[in-house]
Amino acid sequence: KPRLLTYYEKRYCGKYFEEDALLSDLNDSLKAEILLQNTRKLIMNVPFLKRNVGDGRDELFMGRIAGALHSINFIPGITSRSKETLDQTCT
Repeated sequence: KPRLLTYYEKRYCGKYFEEDALLSDLNDSLKAEILLQNTRKLIMNVPFLKRNVGDGRDELFMGRIAGALHSINFIPGITSRSKETLDQTCT
């Protein structure tokens, strides 16, 4: 655990925060706007997530996708999941 905290200290210059806790205090509209702003570029880079029908629901679709995404950071040199772990969870 100390190694993980050190990583976040260096990565965020001591300004690490719990995103889920902050978002839970916001109203749904503002939360959706922030999530979409943070993930729009990522969503647009995934071909099967693109929706450009022009019927007024494109932003709603992207907002739902943005709300389902969760941020994950990986530390170089540390295995987050091994093949054995994946094999056990898939059986």
